[in-house]
Formats: sequence, C-alpha cells, structure tokens
Amino acid sequence: MSLSKLTHEQYLAVVNDDVRDKARQDQSRALREDPTPWHNALLELKRSCETQLADDKALRSEKRLKCMALGEDGKEQWAKFLAERDRWRAGIIRFKNGIENKLVEAYYLKGQEPSLRAAIIAHRDVVLNGEDDLDDADERLWSKVGL
Repeated sequence: MSLSKLTHEQYLAVVNDDVRDKARQDQSRALREDPTPWHNALLELKRSCETQLADDKALRSEKRLKCMALGEDGKEQWAKFLAERDRWRAGIIRFKNGIENKLVEAYYLKGQEPSLRAAIIAHRDVVLNGEDDLDDADERLWSKVGL
C-alpha cells in the first residue's frame, strides 16, 4: 500500500490510528517503509498535543478566577470543571506517550539500511500473520530495530 497519494490530513489520520494501534496492518507497514514522513507527522502530532496542554493550562487559570469570583457557588463549578479537564488531560497525555513511543521506532528506522529494514518488517509480518512460529530470536531481532 502506498500512502503517497493521501492528503496531509489523511496521512495524519493514518498516523493517528497507528499511534492508537487502530491502523490496518498494510497502513502500519507503509508508514514504516518510509519512516521520514512518518517521523515528521509524529512530531507534528506531538506539537499539537503540547499546544493543547498549554491551552488547557491557560483555560484552567481563567476558569479558576471566574469560579473564585462566585464565592461558594463557584467551588462546585470549579470541582466539576476540574474533574472534566483532568479526564481530558489524562487522555491526551496517554496519546502523547504513544506518539513518543512511535517516535523512537521511527527515529531508529530512519537510520536503518532501507533494504534491511524492509526485510525485517516483512519477516515480522510473516510471523504475526501466523505463517511462521515466533521465537526468542525473532523478538530479539525486532527489538534491535525498534519494532
């Protein structure tokens, strides 16, 4: 599968799915076959998460001041708002951690010989499809190349 014909937004959607382990196997493989654009897209997603977290901090400060101005009535509003924002924050931090894990893999793959990288990815696909038995040597090989 080639991802080169996708728009930037479509490519980011595939990368997003891959971070969440929801991408199709052929899409995940295509990302790893050309790791430079994958790496760049992951960096873009990471920057977006960081921007959202900064915006959330500003929003919390603003809301806190508004709630404090309401006195006792504001305490309950602040508690509800804080619980909602904490759930959101936990989710985005989990996603950002997933991005960072994929960034390590993409960075490593960028430094690999393309034909070797392709061979190792093909081998992993064969094993994961059940066409070959998985053993410790397979897992050691994959860990050496960040898979």
